[in-house]
Amino acid sequence: MAGNLSSAGDWPQWRGPRGDGTSNDSRVPIRWDEKENIHWKTPIPGKGHSSPVVWGDRVFITTCLEKEEQRVLLCLDRRDGRILWQRTVLKAPLEPKHSLNSYASSTPATDGHFIWATFLNIPKFEVYCYDFDGKLVWQRSPGEFHSKHGFCAPPVLYKDMIILNGDQDADAYLVALDKNTGEERWRTDRPNKVRSYCPPLVIDSAGRKQLVLTGSLCTASYDPDTGKEIWIVDGPTEQFVASMVFLDGIVFLTSGFPEYHVMAIRPNGMGNVTKTHVLWHEHCDASRAAYVPSPIAHDKHFFLVTDNGFAYCLDAKTGKRLWQHRLGDHHSASPVSAGELLYFPDDDGTTFVLRGSDKFELVGRNKLDEGCRASPAISDGQIFLRTLTHLYCIGEREKESKAVIEATANLNHSSSAPSNRTGISISENSEAWKFLPPADKGAGQPLPAWARITARSLPRTTAALLDLDFLHRAKSPLDPKLRAEMRWVSAHANHCAYTEAIAAADLRRVGVTDSVIQSLAGDFSSFTAREKIALIFARQLTLTADTVTDEQVDELIKLYGQKDVVAMVLLLAYANFQDRLVLALHLPPEPMSLSPPLEIHFVKKDDMPKPPARISPKYAPSEKAHRRVQDREWLEADYAHLQKTMETQRGRAGRIPVPSWESVRSLMPSGYPSDQPLRIRWSLVCMGYQPELAAGWSACTRAFAQESKQDRVFEESLFWVITRSLKCFY
Repeated sequence: MAGNLSSAGDWPQWRGPRGDGTSNDSRVPIRWDEKENIHWKTPIPGKGHSSPVVWGDRVFITTCLEKEEQRVLLCLDRRDGRILWQRTVLKAPLEPKHSLNSYASSTPATDGHFIWATFLNIPKFEVYCYDFDGKLVWQRSPGEFHSKHGFCAPPVLYKDMIILNGDQDADAYLVALDKNTGEERWRTDRPNKVRSYCPPLVIDSAGRKQLVLTGSLCTASYDPDTGKEIWIVDGPTEQFVASMVFLDGIVFLTSGFPEYHVMAIRPNGMGNVTKTHVLWHEHCDASRAAYVPSPIAHDKHFFLVTDNGFAYCLDAKTGKRLWQHRLGDHHSASPVSAGELLYFPDDDGTTFVLRGSDKFELVGRNKLDEGCRASPAISDGQIFLRTLTHLYCIGEREKESKAVIEATANLNHSSSAPSNRTGISISENSEAWKFLPPADKGAGQPLPAWARITARSLPRTTAALLDLDFLHRAKSPLDPKLRAEMRWVSAHANHCAYTEAIAAADLRRVGVTDSVIQSLAGDFSSFTAREKIALIFARQLTLTADTVTDEQVDELIKLYGQKDVVAMVLLLAYANFQDRLVLALHLPPEPMSLSPPLEIHFVKKDDMPKPPARISPKYAPSEKAHRRVQDREWLEADYAHLQKTMETQRGRAGRIPVPSWESVRSLMPSGYPSDQPLRIRWSLVCMGYQPELAAGWSACTRAFAQESKQDRVFEESLFWVITRSLKCFY
């Protein structure tokens, strides 16, 4: 399971979000041909065997223009297949390769903000990072790569790193690079110096994350955070191409060259476990094991197709072959799954759809006009399949994908009680109002579902949040259209359909058409330069806040002024909080979300409740406080690095001048204790430039501090984990 990846609808890297070819999407077509269920078909220049990757409304793919000796990265619009941009990543002589390889075989990877692609610039292994506008962000070479069969090393996403396999006929290595900067995070030597082409698989087993892969005369596991070897199995052969899969505590491999094997390993050992942790092993021939196509796991079984077209189902625990069936004449692509169905493309362009069962069942056989070497991608009910000269989007013509229809809120939504799968009860409207503080304006109005959930246990916090929501939607100093556009972009980046619908409704109220709303999911090319920089800022601050540059903020200040920029930051801070609240409660859009801002005036004893007394951890009344923290990420935290980065952030100049407490004092809400001067810089900035919005936010945090009654150590632990993941060391 890959760390920190994407929503269920995206296919961000080789073999998808989990790196194993699986998808839970049950809406994928089972029948198609050149005339049926082809949503679009786009010619792809050049040649390549890399798979497409999909994020939101973007599709990325690599190719090689062989005559021009150019390796190229393409970005397509998933809605209609248009090529949005094309970048020549590398112009260099073509490397020697096997006849079944290509000069663009490495599948790129994306996290919704950057795209990483790898190519060989003889003899250097090159890694390139681009942003969604096609701008080169960084380029690095982690080392050399030598193989007479060519190059293939797809980047694998893990947390804030990309991990790359450098198995080669020379000094081989695994290396992890910082995905934002390209700086090397760790490097591990690989044994035996033998070429292989297997992207690693990140799994969660034996109480820890493991990076498992075959290659270089061995099968091995490493710690993906440090690169340290965990266990190793000798062999079972020399060279490997197929990736591994994982199911029910078992890793499975198929190989290879010069000998063929299938093997299952229990990944809970340490050191050399060749004699202790191989669960079962079959040394066979080319008609019973795959060399190039990777296997797939489903429901207690491993499925594979050999290079020469024999498909098998194996019992995961015993290795018993439950069925065998001939599919195509030759297979290069790896299968994928959608729910209970398995999709096996062959080299002639026929995709065999099988049921993932211990009994063979052919569900569909779908032929396209040209051959196929690339593995498919699945996203929101559509299959993206690369043939020799085209990229196909396979899906029902009359139905748009989820990534597109989320751009338009359903005004005819009929459910008044959205489903909630968290197990937390949703109060009826009248019951929820009984918990809230009294209101002398707007009492009894229909409350949004999230407020009907939180009112019972956090009544004052809920009231403050309703106030804050109204402030941002109705009282923001930002232009109403720009504010709603930025809110939509943030919601879309967070894959939060609930708040996306709210923002879309606000946009319609100021006259924005649905086509303009849908274009917010793209590259903002149809917007003015002034709008575009604000919308890019909204997406970037939502996805990767630590990558926002001083130059971006300077340009925003020139265009909008300091006060409006602070209003934008406060809007996006609230947006990300609200989206996580709604996503945690698992709430779909509801009729309430399409309503105008909800204006309620709650009767308050004072506007700024005093924060509760803080108890030091030493004396905290906690049964957990004395216990040793068992989480490995805590135990292995490099506190020297944390201290260094904190001091770096503390010492840097702010992007906006910090007001003094004397200048802010008069702007504080009534009831704020005069003997508690603000000293925190961001509080002074927010209160100094946008006192009304800042006061609303502060009221929420103080109300929550009084009502939550969380254990101090537990609360600070959560805060530490979140801020560290955001790289906010301050």
